[in-house]
Amino acid sequence: VTDYNFTDNFVSDTAKPDSQNDFGKRLIIEFTVAAKEGFLGGNGVPTNGSKSGVYDKDGALVENFVVPTVDVPLATVAVTAADKDVYLLGSLSGDDLRSGAAVTATKDGKPYAIDMSKAADTEKPYGLEPWQTEYVSFDLTADPAAGYTGLTDDKTFTLTATIEPTVTGTQSANSANDTGDVYVYKPELTAADSTIYLGQTADYADNFDEENGIAWKHGTTVADTTTMGEAPVLTVSYNPAAGAFTQETDVVMTTAIGGSDVTAHTTFVNAADGQENNGAGAHQFTVFVKTCSLTVTKAGSGSMTNGTETHIFTVKGPNGISLKVAVQGNGSRTITGLPIGTYTVTEDTNWSWRYADGKTGKATLEASENGAHKTVTITNTNPTTKWLSGDSAAINKFAAQPASSAPAQQADAPAALPEGPVELSIKE
Repeated sequence: VTDYNFTDNFVSDTAKPDSQNDFGKRLIIEFTVAAKEGFLGGNGVPTNGSKSGVYDKDGALVENFVVPTVDVPLATVAVTAADKDVYLLGSLSGDDLRSGAAVTATKDGKPYAIDMSKAADTEKPYGLEPWQTEYVSFDLTADPAAGYTGLTDDKTFTLTATIEPTVTGTQSANSANDTGDVYVYKPELTAADSTIYLGQTADYADNFDEENGIAWKHGTTVADTTTMGEAPVLTVSYNPAAGAFTQETDVVMTTAIGGSDVTAHTTFVNAADGQENNGAGAHQFTVFVKTCSLTVTKAGSGSMTNGTETHIFTVKGPNGISLKVAVQGNGSRTITGLPIGTYTVTEDTNWSWRYADGKTGKATLEASENGAHKTVTITNTNPTTKWLSGDSAAINKFAAQPASSAPAQQADAPAALPEGPVELSIKE
């Protein structure tokens, strides 16, 4: 303090010389102390530094001043929760719920970010300078505190941020809360109907791509693996198992994660109609079965009989198929409902014993539109004029007589033959 004479104005218990009531004067210095900008408050905050006191003219400390303390109003705390994305049957701990939350402390209209991950940092506690938070602490709690396990549906959680003084005093803690949402991403499987031919074994890879046919979604939003990580392994089962179906077959799909059935939480889409079927209450795709056909054609049947003779064939195919087919003359017979495979057509030589050549033919029915329908033609010759029964066959030609030379017909005589040649088939 300058411009003040302590010698002349020291305070004594007796009056100064030449004075009856001058006992000296006290020096009273008053000034206002304001908290430094960014100081977040607290109780028992000292207003003087440790070096405040009385010093002699040489600068030596005579005595420290008493250090008054004051209770400084605390900053106002606020929190914003971060929503969470998790896969079906996933879990979130309390720490997971707290992670990503934004906590702020506002003092004198200015917000300061509070980094809860640095609460124990001595150099930058809460990410701030040590003096800023020296008399306060922060807490962030989640409700539920233990988080969630085995999630199957969306959840809502609450975060509460609190600022409280570390010393007892007139200032008390204040807190704020916010809610966040947990979004559970579930599998969506897109399957497709398929068609096989009788005799084929269904391959469900044609109906569902287990590697690429699964989408993890929340509503219409697809999971982001860069933030959520890889999706869990989904096991897909089929009922009935793939087989060589003989008729149109509806197939039901079920799903599981780590042995836990999650079919009820799986969305199934059939690519044919885009309709969703949730759970196992309806089939997810259909395997349609087509059949093949084989036409047996006869060529070279005896001309003497005007194509009225019947030829008998044995048709043998896969899985022990054996059929008898009768073809009249140079006609055809078609066998339907056949499976794929190679078929042998053999003419019954005991029956068609008079015919030569072309007794056997083969055809392979394939699983395609063009290959599923084939024709086997049996062409042979009949070197004799005999019927299959052994009767002879011959053609007699008659020429009609002119009317002028014809004898008079009797009243009961048959009508004259028409002019021109007439063929008659006569059996012996």
